Amino acid sequence: MDPTSSGRKQHTTVDRCAPIGHADPRLSNDQAAKYLGLSPSTLNNWRSKRYPDRSIPFEKVGRLVWYRQSRLDKFLAACERDTESASK
Repeated sequence: MDPTSSGRKQHTTVDRCAPIGHADPRLSNDQAAKYLGLSPSTLNNWRSKRYPDRSIPFEKVGRLVWYRQSRLDKFLAACERDTESASK
């Protein structure tokens, strides 16, 4: 028997945020909050049903929440205001 083999499966750590063959990376709640310039708790509140007008599509795997960077970019684009039209 191989001394390094204990008969148990070896677990490897995977960077869940690394895009594996995907051009649209997933960001954790903390990473997404930082990307948007928000606190993680603000993003948690926005994700709840209390703020449906500020909701950003997300993915949930078990207890983990992920945001696609492209969806964050779309959210930011939708928040843009033209200063010319905003003053009218």
